[in-house]
Amino acid sequence: MLKLEKMKIYKHYKQLKRVMTKQREEKEQHLGTLASNSLKCMETLREYQSLGEKILKTAELCRKLETEKEKVLPFYQSDPDSMVEAELGVEKIVGMEKNSYNEFKQLDNFYKRYNKVHLDKLAIEK
Repeated sequence: MLKLEKMKIYKHYKQLKRVMTKQREEKEQHLGTLASNSLKCMETLREYQSLGEKILKTAELCRKLETEKEKVLPFYQSDPDSMVEAELGVEKIVGMEKNSYNEFKQLDNFYKRYNKVHLDKLAIEK
């Protein structure tokens, strides 16, 4: 009787030990995956940082080449009526939140300058 109970306890112990070992291996694998993903993420962020720094340096160099008019009035003024129409159009778009539109609206000045340069380039080519 005592030997039977001892065997049951031993089997239960072995079973628990196997479960713990399996869980430990799974957690180690999960930790390894997490570590490699975080390393990739850090590398990507470093690349983004270096790209941002290059963009800022280029912008500083381009600033020196701007004319006085471009320095004083770098952006043309948008038509207020078209801005109101654009905001009304955003409300009609399904699935687009007002906040996400505002994030893209911050890039307006960049796109205005880019389009102006593109138009100037096309005018020079013609």
